[in-house]
Amino acid sequence: MLTHSKGGLHPGRPGVYNRRMELTIRRHSPEIEADFFRLHSRENDHDWCFCAPWHLDDWCDFEKRSARENRVVRERVHAAGGHDGYILYADGEPAAWAQVFERDSLPLVARTFGLKPDPGAWALGCFFVPPRHRGKGLNRKMLDLILADLKQRGAERVEAYPRRGESLDVLDLWRGAEGMFQKAGFRVVREAERWAVMVRELN
Repeated sequence: MLTHSKGGLHPGRPGVYNRRMELTIRRHSPEIEADFFRLHSRENDHDWCFCAPWHLDDWCDFEKRSARENRVVRERVHAAGGHDGYILYADGEPAAWAQVFERDSLPLVARTFGLKPDPGAWALGCFFVPPRHRGKGLNRKMLDLILADLKQRGAERVEAYPRRGESLDVLDLWRGAEGMFQKAGFRVVREAERWAVMVRELN
């Protein structure tokens, strides 16, 4: 578990900090599954995907899937011991989620972006911050803490797959923003009009 203190944003005054906020990151585990579902909930307007996409065989008709179908995938992943990510806590409350896994463990990633097998690569599959916590820079701080923890775990490199395009909204940024990865030291190694594959070496 890694911690960091960060100033909290002043309500109604974007960019103005008025207190210290303790941020703690925890690897996903059976003990915090309930917090995963607290984040992926109707209250947070995020009760459809349940971070299921990369566990599927392909993207065929994905947008037609029901929330129940996706939740069943997530429940099966948990039941099989798959805890593929991190939860960020702000002052002890779940405030953000990132899906993180050994890239070759979920083949859809390599098929989607035309990548060769790489046992040393970890993947940043998605990011989610509830509406009430947006605008506080939590994704970037979570990313920094994840990279530090992955280095401790012996990961050689980390990949990200941001979308590209004009006028991207928050729903388009579920794989993270390209600018955030650039600032964190990632470099583009493969790209197309609508996406990029970016890598950060950890050794």
